[in-house]
Amino acid sequence: MSLTVLRRVRFAVEAAIITFLGCGSASAHQQEVGSILISEHYVEPAKAGDDTIARLRLENLGGSTRQVMGLHSDVAEDSIIEVKIASGRATQIGSLPIRAGETLDLEDAAWIRLTGLNRDLVHGETIEVHLDLAGGREKPIALTVGDIEH
Repeated sequence: MSLTVLRRVRFAVEAAIITFLGCGSASAHQQEVGSILISEHYVEPAKAGDDTIARLRLENLGGSTRQVMGLHSDVAEDSIIEVKIASGRATQIGSLPIRAGETLDLEDAAWIRLTGLNRDLVHGETIEVHLDLAGGREKPIALTVGDIEH
């Protein structure tokens, strides 16, 4: 088996275990990617051809600032980081810094838009994405499709 196939099988098994253990809701589990702790992560349901919004809480556990460049996924053509400006409108930015020890909520004031979905995202399923950080892509993380439980 190729390394890519093994990674996809491992990801599917991990997602199944999380769901089986009752951790399928977005707020019920955390994932660590390098020095970044990811929690309260989900993506909104959407139809193929549309865009969707990924919401995450990112905590930098490391000793230096990390730059979030976006997300990469096989289900979308691209991603863009958007922030809400004073007028209430959204504008695109190239990256978001997370200082050492800082927590960044990508919820209401900033978020990541996955653009050009190549398939429907159905409530309750899990998709694989990579958090793109300056200096290279990190390991895959699971995003639950649905609404976050506060």
